[in-house]
Amino acid sequence: ASSWPLGTRGTGPYGSAMNETSERDTVVLAGASGFVGRALGARLGERLRVIGLSRAGRAPGAGFDAWRTCDLFSLKDAERALEGARYAVYL
Repeated sequence: ASSWPLGTRGTGPYGSAMNETSERDTVVLAGASGFVGRALGARLGERLRVIGLSRAGRAPGAGFDAWRTCDLFSLKDAERALEGARYAVYL
C-alpha cells in the first residue's frame, strides 16, 4: 500500500488534497531549509501549496510556494506562521 501524498496519486486517508473550490490545500513546513525539509517540500509541492518556515527570509522555488520568517519560541510568531494552513509538519 502506498502512503499519501508520497505514494501514488489519489486520495489519502483524509480525502483529496484539493478542497471544495479546487484550490490546493496548504501545508506549513517547519525545518524546511534543512536536508529533509527541502526534499519533503519539493515532493509535497507536487500536490499541495507548501509554505516553508525559516529564521531568515527566502525566495519561493523548488516546490515551495512561499516562505515565512518565524521564531517558533514565540507563540505569536507560530500562530502567524500557521495561518491558513490545513496541515503542519515540524521536522
